[in-house]
Amino acid sequence: MSTINTIGTKYLLDSMIVSSLKTEFIQSKFFKSSCFFSDEIAYEQRDNNQLNLSEFENNIFPVDSDILQKLKDVMEKARIVKLYRNEGNGDVLTIATALSQTAN
Repeated sequence: MSTINTIGTKYLLDSMIVSSLKTEFIQSKFFKSSCFFSDEIAYEQRDNNQLNLSEFENNIFPVDSDILQKLKDVMEKARIVKLYRNEGNGDVLTIATALSQTAN
C-alpha cells in the first residue's frame, strides 16, 4: 500500500485544480507539506511550467496493488471514464488513490 507519512490533513488534488494554481501557492510550505496527487495527475501535469515535478516527488502517490484494486472497484461501479475519447483517467485514479489512503 502506498503511503505518504504526514501529520495532519492530506489534500489529494486533481489535474484541473493543480493546473489552475498560482506559482506562489505551489511553492508555499502548505502545498509542499499537505498537497498530494497521484502518478496519473503528475503525468498530466508534466508540461505545467509552474510545477517542477522533481521538487514534488514526495507528494506523488505511486500506483501500487491496493490502488489498482480500488481502481478496479471504481471502474466497476462508476462510469466516469470515457475510454474512446481518452478522458477521465486521472479522475478515476484520484478516487482510487483517495479510497486507498482512507483505508489507512
